Formats: sequence, C-alpha cells, structure tokens
Amino acid sequence: MVSCAASATPQIWERLCSERAFSGHEQQDPRIAHYRKKMMKSPASLRRQLRKSEPYLWHILNIAERQGVPREFVLLPAVESGFRIEAHSNRNAAGLWQFRVPTAIRYGMNITPNYDGRRDLIPSTEGAFKYLA
Repeated sequence: MVSCAASATPQIWERLCSERAFSGHEQQDPRIAHYRKKMMKSPASLRRQLRKSEPYLWHILNIAERQGVPREFVLLPAVESGFRIEAHSNRNAAGLWQFRVPTAIRYGMNITPNYDGRRDLIPSTEGAFKYLA
C-alpha cells in the first residue's frame, strides 16, 4: 500500500514500518480489506493524507515509542481528524484525536477559555495513547 520510502520523511516511515504489532491480522479482517481497496483506488487522496500527516508524525511516533504503544496507532489521526489539528465534530470533539471535553480532562488535557489542550499536539497525543492503553 504505502512504501516506507515513498514519503518526504522516509526515516519516519522506516521507523513506522519496522515494527508492526498487528502484522498479519489485516489479512483476516474484511473491514481492513475494504478500506485498503478503497485507498488503493485513490492514490492521490492517500498522498494528500500523508502530506497532512508530515508535521505531526515525528512527534506522535516519538511519544508512541516512549509510551510503548503499537506503532500502527500513530496513524489513527488519519481516521479521527484527517490529520487536521483544527478538526471539530458536531458532537463537540476536537483536535487530531477527536476528544470530547470530559475525556480530554480525564486524560490530562487542560481546557480553559484561552487554551484547548485537545488542539495541542503533545498533550493530546499523550492523552490519546493513555486512553488507548
């Protein structure tokens, strides 16, 4: 699907692809096969998504490695927000990881009238990986 070297940030993709916790499981799940087929039909769309991820991947991968989270989780913001830190849902979820306020606070993100930790890469990613653990 995505060559590890086919990105503007090949070192990150090499790290991401080097250790896959779920390797092999995707062959058994028809939902994954469906989405893989869908992405393969639109390589331009996949390239756009990968470009959107580039400002964030290095930081997210470092946090994942530090917290011992499976590396595949690094790509979840593609599903949650399309790697748009300003994303906001109609259910009041926000940021790359699409946290709602109570969950964000529970996982260590500060939210004030002037600051929203859900839209801050580091605390939201750390919170997301705590949540996923």
